[in-house]
Amino acid sequence: MNKISVFGRVSTDITTKDVNGRNVANFNVASQNKQQVGEENGRRIYGTNFYHVSAWGQAAETASRFLKKGHRVGIVGDLVIRKYTGTDGLEHIAVDINNAEIDLVETKAESEAKANAAGAAPAANPAPAPAPAQGFTPVETDDLPF
Repeated sequence: MNKISVFGRVSTDITTKDVNGRNVANFNVASQNKQQVGEENGRRIYGTNFYHVSAWGQAAETASRFLKKGHRVGIVGDLVIRKYTGTDGLEHIAVDINNAEIDLVETKAESEAKANAAGAAPAANPAPAPAPAQGFTPVETDDLPF
């Protein structure tokens, strides 16, 4: 069994469709890795991994209702690695997470509010934080082991 756990941000809008009578939600998640790829103005720049995520059934319905681009999520699902030939004629490798379980960690507005409270420059017209999502388990980031 190949399982993968990823903590990152939703990097695309959620799309849904019906496949053989079951709902499926598809989106991408970007996750920062620990490999430093550069430095800018004294700040380290780390690499980013992108994962294509497929959630089925109730998880798909919940994702389509509550997830938006920029939200921080925890994803657990089946690891699928596939090869494909791109429009450039080169062979590429994609990492997919199928049958995903999704935990909404923080909305983009909540993340910006924390940054503002920590002394960062305030965002123009920050969006109000939405009500807690049903079907998601809130995760306190201070409890995460990384």
